[in-house]
Amino acid sequence: MASTSLSILAIIPPEIAEHALSMCRVKDVVSFSETCWGAYRIVHDPPPPPLWRRLFLTEFDDPWKAFWIGDKADTNAVYNWRGVLIRRFQAAQVARGKDVPHLSRKDVLETFLSIVWEIPPMTDPKEDDTCRNAVWLSLTLRNSKIITTHQHWSDEYQIEAQLRAYVALGIDSATQGPKLRSVYSRLETRRTGSRTYTYNLEHYKERNHYGPYLNSPKRRVNWVHVEALMNVVQSNIREIPHQWAREVAPPVNLEFLRANSSSTEHNPIDWAGVEGSWARYVCFMDYRELFAFNFTSMYGGPRNPAYFNDPSFREATRLIRLDLQLTSPDKLKFRGLMDAGYDIAEEQGGESVSSTSDPRYPTLYFTGSSRGSIGNEATIEGNVRLGVDKVPLWRFVSIYDGHAQWSSEGVQIGHVNSAVGVVGVWTSDTHDEGDPAGPFWFWKPTQPLDEANDFM
Repeated sequence: MASTSLSILAIIPPEIAEHALSMCRVKDVVSFSETCWGAYRIVHDPPPPPLWRRLFLTEFDDPWKAFWIGDKADTNAVYNWRGVLIRRFQAAQVARGKDVPHLSRKDVLETFLSIVWEIPPMTDPKEDDTCRNAVWLSLTLRNSKIITTHQHWSDEYQIEAQLRAYVALGIDSATQGPKLRSVYSRLETRRTGSRTYTYNLEHYKERNHYGPYLNSPKRRVNWVHVEALMNVVQSNIREIPHQWAREVAPPVNLEFLRANSSSTEHNPIDWAGVEGSWARYVCFMDYRELFAFNFTSMYGGPRNPAYFNDPSFREATRLIRLDLQLTSPDKLKFRGLMDAGYDIAEEQGGESVSSTSDPRYPTLYFTGSSRGSIGNEATIEGNVRLGVDKVPLWRFVSIYDGHAQWSSEGVQIGHVNSAVGVVGVWTSDTHDEGDPAGPFWFWKPTQPLDEANDFM
């Protein structure tokens, strides 16, 4: 049989065989390559045939069009079309419950995360520019348990939390039919754990810069914290008893992780898309309840998750409008607060805490205004820069009567200037022991909030 197959393959021009195989699924191409030596050579022999590039681009976006932050991709390098495609195919098998012995859970999570990082930027929102990476990832993970099974003490927990922060809410929001009830049940359980993490005042100390960062001078993002903040805000939005809450909510579809999906038309200097009108949800506990949760023995406390299971527990959610514009740093009254801690060096190695040295992304300084529901307005001063993780980090203060009252630390979700926006933590500016803290999420709505919009 093998010799017959080989003789048939020998008379078929390679380009025709490759063209036929390029219309097949990866699984079928791999199976074909195992039928005989001739088939194996067509599929696998170096130099890598165009077949694998064609197969790759039927499922995924061109990686050379990805939005690379910091270190640019080496356009002279040879992309491993076959290796990357097979790895993604195998990761999908693991996500569906199949065991692939040589592939660890960490390998699988990193593979999925790499697909997010190779999502191309938005160029023109008016054009039909479907993102293949987002479609494939959504379909692969929608019915998978790999991002719903929390491995709290595993080495890859930060990777897992980052992946969930990027994709979980989008997948949950797309779920319909009978499975929706199980999604809501899981979200409620997730919110309890997320509230427990978010409102634990032990997570807001100088060592982690009072924000969603790991305990390091470098401000590396703590994705476990970020995921908890997102879960709290998103779950609270669902419970707002007003029609506008369905219309004014941050977009969570995977497409909105793309670079410049927030705004493709902006000042070229404004790489983060700072300028414009933003919607910002802020959540908080009554301070008496926050104190009771953190420092008393109520419900088996302190900081026992059971505290949030009381039907009488309430959490406030407020929608605020921000209007921001770039400014010169020397015009900021509180620039010292904005830059504090970024220009120190690690005790070991002497590496700067400041952002990547890529000149395309200089630190941007901004000012603006914040307006809430009852007319209490504040002045905003802040900056945004790329952190050492190559993730945009936002920091700003809310100023009342010339005094900084609240401090906010935020992390961009997805790529630069993504429509999903920025998630973070607000705290008091003085950071005294026991001061309150809570989550926020701000993004640019498709229709800016205005004076006539009774949204609060």
